[in-house]
Amino acid sequence: MKTPVKHPLVFCIGFRCGSQSMKYALKRLGYKVYGMGEVVQYYSHLDIWHDHARGRRKADIAQLLEGYGATVGQPCMFFPDDMLAAFPDALVIINSREPAAWFNSYRRFVETIGKVRRLLWFIPRIRAVHRTLSAVVFDGCMAGHNDDQAFCVATIGGLQVRARKLVPPERILVFPVSDGWQPLCRFLGVPVPDEPFPHRNRNENEVKARIGLALAKDVGWFGSAGLILYAFGPSWTSGVILAAELVIWLRLYRLRSA
Repeated sequence: MKTPVKHPLVFCIGFRCGSQSMKYALKRLGYKVYGMGEVVQYYSHLDIWHDHARGRRKADIAQLLEGYGATVGQPCMFFPDDMLAAFPDALVIINSREPAAWFNSYRRFVETIGKVRRLLWFIPRIRAVHRTLSAVVFDGCMAGHNDDQAFCVATIGGLQVRARKLVPPERILVFPVSDGWQPLCRFLGVPVPDEPFPHRNRNENEVKARIGLALAKDVGWFGSAGLILYAFGPSWTSGVILAAELVIWLRLYRLRSA
């Protein structure tokens, strides 16, 4: 039986530069893609990236991304040294965008996340998402200078420069998503699909949907706890059932793969 070819990881460095378009395009080309939409599904992923950004616990990135063929956007792009140490043969795609337009998009992102945090502070997963984004991006990479266009643009540029120093030029593609399929497929050595290039980066639709799915799971767990209390009242029976549910929930909480 022929052994399948193991392609190197595709590591996309770009944030607010068509990340969802890149994700859909890479999925169409057969890659399993890791991005923020996957991170929000599991508290453990949020915890791992938070602790890695804070320097509390170094993430085993190779293990965390086992089974994935590509990464897009946050959180991975903010750790080029760690990513390329874990995947030294990675292909790097630098997604670019005009600086002023990029900064306007970034500021809207910061404001949106802040509003969601203020309105939904009582939801544990929302707090966990905000906590991780703060550690990785807002207070981490951007060091709190989220209103400083020159600083933010230079910081993102610095990540790209760092990757260029670590990877040979032939393994790097500077790719605005407006360039379409041809340069991307040529770089990856795959056929060009017979369909338009996807442009789906408006309003982080996938990430919103993923957060909604994750919140629905949380509601299901807490809702079932309420039904147990309603059915059995404050009794030994309800206590045992709730304890069992808590144990199961905590085990799922620590799952490391999405």
